[in-house]
Amino acid sequence: MLDPKPRILIVDDDHNILALTERILKDAGFLTEAVDGGRAAIEKVEASRPTLMTLDLLMPDVDGWGVLAHLRRVSAPPPVVVVTGHPESVGPFSVMASVAAYVVKPFSPDTLVATCRKVVAGLSGLSERRAEPDERRGESRRLFVVEARVASPPSASLATGHIVDVSPGGLRLDLETTLEAGHSIDVAFMLPGHKNVIKARCLVHWRQGVTTGLKVVEIGPRDAECVHELMKPLGTPRRYRPSRPPAAWSRRSRPGVTRSSSGT
Repeated sequence: MLDPKPRILIVDDDHNILALTERILKDAGFLTEAVDGGRAAIEKVEASRPTLMTLDLLMPDVDGWGVLAHLRRVSAPPPVVVVTGHPESVGPFSVMASVAAYVVKPFSPDTLVATCRKVVAGLSGLSERRAEPDERRGESRRLFVVEARVASPPSASLATGHIVDVSPGGLRLDLETTLEAGHSIDVAFMLPGHKNVIKARCLVHWRQGVTTGLKVVEIGPRDAECVHELMKPLGTPRRYRPSRPPAAWSRRSRPGVTRSSSGT
């Protein structure tokens, strides 16, 4: 169950998108407030912290990257759902500290609502996902919700699900399709500020309800670095610089690919 009436600050310079987003989220039971630019968003956050913020990236005046940069300098910043029609737009990955989710326009109402609910549930600890019995208790996790395309080699049948968090050993994925433990799948998803699709080959480690724990076994070194940067706790200020991924993401299996040896 969600906290009573989470409050969402909606930020977009397109008034049609702003009105549509507000109507969708209000109908889903959220309290909403809408502003049409980055400067107004910063003022609203300074006055009162919303539960979360949906944020367009390309805006006049102060753009979404500028808002994210400002959030690095405030205490207890709200988590941000980046909502953009320009996934190819590349900004400074160093401002990702407050980004909790990523939605690409045009979006369906169901996708937007589900993403916001997953973020609120993850923050409040009221997620319907329960820790599985063999969970590694000491492993850090980073809330991050994004739509993912899943393919099952060798047939390459496709399905769509949502990554809900990342860890040094892998990913958690919400997916309606049933996957058996030990099954190999390819997962592809986007990160704001990263122009290329992140691709990883994973093994199904466990499944409970619609949630699947994945162990990453193959990933390109640049993609591994991006996921490593994403692993820093939500809201943590940092400056991006290339660094070696943790051991779980960095064991080399063949040229251009890294291999993991630990589970999610």
